[in-house]
Amino acid sequence: MKIIELSLVLLLLVACDSGSNNENLENSPIYKIKSYAQDSTNNPQPTLQDYIDVGVSGITADNLSKVNALVDGLEAEDVDTVEELDALTQQANINILPTAIAGEDATIQINESITLTGSGTDVDGTIIAYLWEQGSVTLGTEAVLEYRPTVVGIDTLTLTVTDNDGATATDNLNIVVSKAPASPNLAPTANAGENRQGEVNQFITITGSGTDSDGNIVSYLWKNGNTTLGTTAELNYRPTVVGTDTLTLRVTDDDGATATDSIYLEVIALITPTALIPTLLPNDQQAYLDALNLARSSEQNCGSEGVFPPANPLTWSEKLYKSAYEHTQDLTTSNSFSHSGSGTASDWTGQILGKNSSFRERIDNYGYLWSKIAENIAGGTTIDTGEKAVQKLLSSDGHCANIMNTEFTEVGMAMVKDDNADYIYYWTQNFAIPK
Repeated sequence: MKIIELSLVLLLLVACDSGSNNENLENSPIYKIKSYAQDSTNNPQPTLQDYIDVGVSGITADNLSKVNALVDGLEAEDVDTVEELDALTQQANINILPTAIAGEDATIQINESITLTGSGTDVDGTIIAYLWEQGSVTLGTEAVLEYRPTVVGIDTLTLTVTDNDGATATDNLNIVVSKAPASPNLAPTANAGENRQGEVNQFITITGSGTDSDGNIVSYLWKNGNTTLGTTAELNYRPTVVGTDTLTLRVTDDDGATATDSIYLEVIALITPTALIPTLLPNDQQAYLDALNLARSSEQNCGSEGVFPPANPLTWSEKLYKSAYEHTQDLTTSNSFSHSGSGTASDWTGQILGKNSSFRERIDNYGYLWSKIAENIAGGTTIDTGEKAVQKLLSSDGHCANIMNTEFTEVGMAMVKDDNADYIYYWTQNFAIPK
């Protein structure tokens, strides 16, 4: 149909002009352009010079093929003026954006690798660059990307392609990252320690432990039968009955698996001191009380501790006397001078506890129940009576304050003489408010 219309035009031109004009028309640039538009298969492409001769502006070797492609898509009457051809040239100079193809979404497990093959097309040029990104993080600059996710979730990856005119296009794909199938949990191991021996009513420290090859120990539980004893690895246990206690440690790992281990604690009767504490003669006991209460009956200036008003008389405590005697004989036997026990055989309470005793532990060891306690010690080669001992202690601010403390109501006081010790005469006073 297009060929027939062109023939009609040519016939009209022949009727209106001479034969020489027909030859000139067929060789004219505009004729060649219109002929290509009419039938690009049987007519040659117009050349750069053809467009220049027609008077088209903006035509170059770079956009010639684009202009001819546009002409091929039109009718002959759409390209028969310079203005129409100029418009096509302007259209050809506009770069057509490329297209990016990131590929299909995928699902993989955490820490597995996946090969992503991206691509890009450009109808009026070529793709010259690729860029894979996750957010603002660059993953790769090639069309093919090896990706290995490290976190469970949905990762959105973006492919950006750039054409030879600098235009870009993007496409996204989502990687659904799932958790790897869990391996069977390995049970933990509990270690309650070695079998032990302890004394009735005395604390013993037992240190347990737990290990988990594929996780962590998150809790500990010590029990004696159905009785819960503690919830930490270390247990301070005080048996109350002579016999054998079975102590069980249960550990739990971070996947909820448990393991248990037990030890046997042989509970024996409390070891008592090998030396007997002598009974204090009533006259000596009264002499000690008289010396103390005489001092308490008057106001006393205790130096840096302040001035103390008169205090009520103290009463005697046999248990406080025993704790005072133990420490006094320990001072002479070990030839030491401290509120702490010597830790040797003469430190009877310390031997039970396995350490140097404190005055609190000595008082507790003799079964005295208290709400407040204090201790004074004194030594001297001439302090051979309770009265001299009290006067010596009143000259020391802190010891004076203990004697005059109005809260204390009970006391125990003991003296031991040892000619081989440095001070010969040693004294201990234990004061208390009973519960």
